[in-house]
Amino acid sequence: MKQLHFNVLSINLTNRDFVIHCLLMLIISLGGSQKILSQQVEILSPSKYGVWNLTDVEKLGDKDFMCGDGGLLLSGNSNASIDLHERIALPDIGSAMLVDIDFNSTSNGIIIATGGIILNTNDNAKTWTKTIQDSTDFFTSVNFVSETHAIITAMNGTLYKSINSGIQWSKIKLPVSIDLRSTATKNNTTLVSGDIGFIAKSTDLGSTWTMSSKSHLGTLYSIAATDNAFIIGGSNGIYYSEDDGATWKRANQPNGLRIKLIKTLARDAFAVSDSGFIYRSGDDGKNWSKTLTPNLYSINGMLILSNTTWLNVGENSNAKHTSNNGGYYQDYLPPTTKTMFLSLH
Repeated sequence: MKQLHFNVLSINLTNRDFVIHCLLMLIISLGGSQKILSQQVEILSPSKYGVWNLTDVEKLGDKDFMCGDGGLLLSGNSNASIDLHERIALPDIGSAMLVDIDFNSTSNGIIIATGGIILNTNDNAKTWTKTIQDSTDFFTSVNFVSETHAIITAMNGTLYKSINSGIQWSKIKLPVSIDLRSTATKNNTTLVSGDIGFIAKSTDLGSTWTMSSKSHLGTLYSIAATDNAFIIGGSNGIYYSEDDGATWKRANQPNGLRIKLIKTLARDAFAVSDSGFIYRSGDDGKNWSKTLTPNLYSINGMLILSNTTWLNVGENSNAKHTSNNGGYYQDYLPPTTKTMFLSLH
């Protein structure tokens, strides 16, 4: 068996069939009667940064920050060249995956990572420090609920609360063993979502909580707030509440949706399905329709910059940016080198 080795620059995985087809046609034209019995595609280096996934993206000032596995944190300016992204050094966290990132409106930010790691910055993300001894808890999300207060959700009914912008943390164990997934705040109300339709509510910045379980809602992977409503997305689709979580109504949406991510801006809301499609609502989550979606294998994070402009990040360190309502998406990170193999007889 003969193996041919090709280096292909700036090729997306989603375009690999086209690339393979072109290469095969070239090989056939050169090899004449050679019969192709098998082909194998191997990506030796997942990206320029040596990681597989981007997990989240958030904005602070005029910079965006993308995090991923392998302890990756990238900083860039959405108004500048895509080649200006740089990797930010983090304290000793090994190859931990950065799970989630959030900022307040000043200079503070928080990152949670696998291995029970919490990182904090108070200088516009220039430097980061560990804030607690590594925990055995598995963190799932972090969110500023005010300029000074932040909430981390974790598995097994566990929350962490900070009252000083993420510098110090106190652990809160709710009287449930349900995995908590996400949190959102509107005015003075904070809601936490979890498995089996679990919702916890606080009106005092996380000091006290009331709990309810609405199993018909399914597993609630993501919760967000528009100006007028809370929106939850999960295994049973999308629901919205106009009374701070007391009651929930099923949104008008395509059948069979399973939602992994909800993001909002003013009255606009965006939902990402587990199959990688984007759905949009312009009326506080009541009605949803499918919008044009970037050619990403999986969308893990989304940053809404305006009602026409957003950024998606996902697997294979891909980031796609649109400024015209999804009419066109462009690569947002520098080109990467991908190595492809075709095995021929």
